[in-house]
Amino acid sequence: MTASAVLAELRARGVRAYRRGDKVRLEPLEALTPELIERARAVRDELLAIVSDSLPEATVPTVADRLLEPGRCPDCGDRLPSVRMVELCRPCRLAIRPDASLGLEVDPCPACGERERWRVMHADGKAWHGAPWTCTVCDPPLPGVTVERAVGEEPPPRYPLAVQVDAIEPAAGPLRLNAWTTVVDVEKAINADLALLRIAVAHYSGVWDDHAELAAATAIGERIDELLERLAACGARVRVVALQ
Repeated sequence: MTASAVLAELRARGVRAYRRGDKVRLEPLEALTPELIERARAVRDELLAIVSDSLPEATVPTVADRLLEPGRCPDCGDRLPSVRMVELCRPCRLAIRPDASLGLEVDPCPACGERERWRVMHADGKAWHGAPWTCTVCDPPLPGVTVERAVGEEPPPRYPLAVQVDAIEPAAGPLRLNAWTTVVDVEKAINADLALLRIAVAHYSGVWDDHAELAAATAIGERIDELLERLAACGARVRVVALQ
């Protein structure tokens, strides 16, 4: 694939490419796929020769293009801090209802999990229509730059589960769990497995009903069963219960 074809594909996905030194920067990262990143890397030198040194102005899609497009306001086409959502941006909400809530869904950063984003504003304080949203931890704004911020709340688990410990009566060690595992300090092993179990249950609570995460949910469920069996063998009566 040629550099021009890759650049056209990037623009079709709303990704802007520009040159910074001897590197090609792509924004926003959330709109990129691993396959597209690899194609861009393959023609990196050619892209350096055809992209500009400055961040190009964001283009606003037509009404037909932006109709229910994830990551865009369906009214004005502005970018949202969540690439999954279809919702009105703040100005469009205020135009319809002055007392409307200004909270916006914010995707966690794929690199660090942070839920606060920022984007550059004009010097007069007006929003830069179509500007991408950036993670405040991975790429914080420069001092003195006027920015707009969006902070998302950590969503509650879709199926909250908890680890309930009924009783702990450590078995005498050393304890042979299977052909390849022998526990010397049983009490220490119980504490370690309890910590792992709580982590696994927290992860399972977030993926159990997501069809895209079916393989992950299955693997985590098997890990939970394994930890419960290990704890029982060590003398800990532990259950995973649903919260009311």
